[in-house]
Amino acid sequence: MQMHEVQASRVSLFGGGSKRPAIGVVLILLLLGAGTAFAGDSPLDVSGQYSLDVVAIPIPATLVSEIQLDTPAKLTTFKFGLDSTLDLNVGFSGLSTHVNAAMSVPGIERFVFEASVPFAGILVEPEIWFAVPFETVTDINHFTNWVVIPPGETMFVAARCTTSASIGGLDISHLFMIQDVSFPDPLSDFAPLRYTTQSQSVHVGSILTISSEVAPGTTLRSVVRILADASTTRIIGWQGSGSVDEDASLCDEFAFNATIGLSGIQYCGLNLWLNLDVLPCQTVPLVLRGGGILTGMWDIDMSAALSLFPIRINGLSFTTDLCDMISASVQLSDRLRFESASVRCQAMVDTGIMSGSVFANCAFREGEGCTSASLGTRLAHGTMSGSLACSFAKQLGSLRLASFSPSLSLRLTPLTLSVSARFARSGLVQGVLSLRMVF
Repeated sequence: MQMHEVQASRVSLFGGGSKRPAIGVVLILLLLGAGTAFAGDSPLDVSGQYSLDVVAIPIPATLVSEIQLDTPAKLTTFKFGLDSTLDLNVGFSGLSTHVNAAMSVPGIERFVFEASVPFAGILVEPEIWFAVPFETVTDINHFTNWVVIPPGETMFVAARCTTSASIGGLDISHLFMIQDVSFPDPLSDFAPLRYTTQSQSVHVGSILTISSEVAPGTTLRSVVRILADASTTRIIGWQGSGSVDEDASLCDEFAFNATIGLSGIQYCGLNLWLNLDVLPCQTVPLVLRGGGILTGMWDIDMSAALSLFPIRINGLSFTTDLCDMISASVQLSDRLRFESASVRCQAMVDTGIMSGSVFANCAFREGEGCTSASLGTRLAHGTMSGSLACSFAKQLGSLRLASFSPSLSLRLTPLTLSVSARFARSGLVQGVLSLRMVF
């Protein structure tokens, strides 16, 4: 067994039978209770939000012995979903804690505990994640759905701890992770039919980041990843940056890669940046990249990405603002040919009864012309607010209505009630009724 791998049986406290996940939760609650006792007479600062969302998706009417997906009907049946989420923050004596928990129709989805502990100029931020394994599937009616992978136990996913400090002009941050690298990604299909504690594979990894302002406006930054990478760790409804590398091995023993970056270099009106990637186990162990932004030229910002070995322009873009209402950007290819462009307009409106804003966006692509567009408005009056948005997409050579989304909200502190819907060319796609309580 490699040093960085832990057998799943050693973490069965968090992922075993139906009672074992509760043990981890009890330990967290005991930690909170001990902290409360330590705080003594210090007042507790409690805040958070509870939300309850009801989602309805229409199913096309059954005309014969099968569902006719291209024949929407005025009267139909619905698929319903219910999401219940609690965000709770508790602070006392400089210590702050955060709990995020969610339940839906299948039951418990996740439980995430985070804390922030300042100590002698060092900030320690531990996290622990529990979740039920989910996967994304397409059901028999061609609807995207998220289903539990049997046996559907609440399992340990990750324990993370970020330690940060400022020492002698250096900003240092270290993320240490203990993670089940086999845990299913909820946004993708999972081939096996079951996922149990015996399927878990727990590894460790860390990411060390050191940055310093070496000159006014110029920052030197170093990121060293040991048995880890910059990808995102995901569970159902939650994610975090940084992940343990499932296939990490320094040529079968110890893997690391690093990035050294210098940004904010000013030269003849150019704001330049350089990145050196150190990849010891790759065929090309050193990769130098660079780029820059030119500002102040006719109110146009220009940016470019360069590969320095060999020297090659990977892309060039221009952005500008007109009249504080219109912004535009143009993207050129590595051969400095037009590739794409976008324009965004936004303005404030006041009808006398309601006030808000209106917006419009459109995108262009080389050889295709205008490929998408959207427009809408957001208005509010007192405790009521509403929005309306339309989007268009290029289909069969012409722009066609892709979606029409109205929403209405009523704020009755501390409650907010919201109703929204999304329509497409084939009719209603989804309706959502949301209840938010802030405390």
